[in-house]
Amino acid sequence: MIGAIGAIGAIRAMRAIRAATTSAVAAALAAPALAQESPNIVAPTQPAPGSFVARTSLRAVLFDGGEPAVARDGFVLEERFRLAYGITKELSIDGALPFYQGSFDDPAPGQAPFETSPVGLGDLDVNLKFRLFKEDLGPVDTVRMSVFAGTEMPTGTGGFSTESFDPQVGLAAMAILGHHGFSGSLAYRFVTGDTDEVLFPGDSGADVFAANVGYLYRLAPDEFTEEHVGAWYATVELLSTAETNGDFELTLAPGILFEAPRFAFELTVGFPIVDDVQYRPSSSFTGSIGLRFLF
Repeated sequence: MIGAIGAIGAIRAMRAIRAATTSAVAAALAAPALAQESPNIVAPTQPAPGSFVARTSLRAVLFDGGEPAVARDGFVLEERFRLAYGITKELSIDGALPFYQGSFDDPAPGQAPFETSPVGLGDLDVNLKFRLFKEDLGPVDTVRMSVFAGTEMPTGTGGFSTESFDPQVGLAAMAILGHHGFSGSLAYRFVTGDTDEVLFPGDSGADVFAANVGYLYRLAPDEFTEEHVGAWYATVELLSTAETNGDFELTLAPGILFEAPRFAFELTVGFPIVDDVQYRPSSSFTGSIGLRFLF
């Protein structure tokens, strides 16, 4: 009898420990974590009510020609700062402000003059994001979907502004299933102006439709524990933009991601698979490094 009682007690204790461990892992991953976000794709995640997520990134874009009227040879550095704030469990607001520095070769003979060392702020991008669906399948696994809408505001300087309000609407979705993560987003931006420095999608005044998909594979750890301190992921993304003037670009972007409970580090490179553009310069390479912080 005493042995049976002891066995029952041991089983109950093991169940309690298992439940506590599962709860601890869930809390460590769900509350402060950054939810295995693809580096260059809008994620259906948002800060908890009253919390902030700050993100800073540095991106380099190499340009190597294009149609004679718009060709550029050189590079642009983009430093972008983004801040998101949780309003409710389902609603958040975020703003992103870029700063640009460029260096280009002199215009070719017969080409219209342009600034060879442009410097300036870009337009402020402000969006609201609303979560439509969230289903947690376990301590780590989850499926989520959100819609977002907002506008670019004409805050740019040095020729990097459309000098107009350019609204956008979009949809973002993700699924985390064990070691595997899948993400995707669709967005349409109504461009109502153009810029002096025509370098990126939308700068020529054409509307932009962006469709992006990503895959992440968790490299380490193999299993999360209650002592979870961070995880490494290999990432690959397909990033596309189609403009109403006919320009189309498709980029393959592999990378690496490290996510800890309170911060994340990401590094990606991008190579154009399709670069069918006529109204802006052609790009040959993109590299970016970013940091995210939750507080």
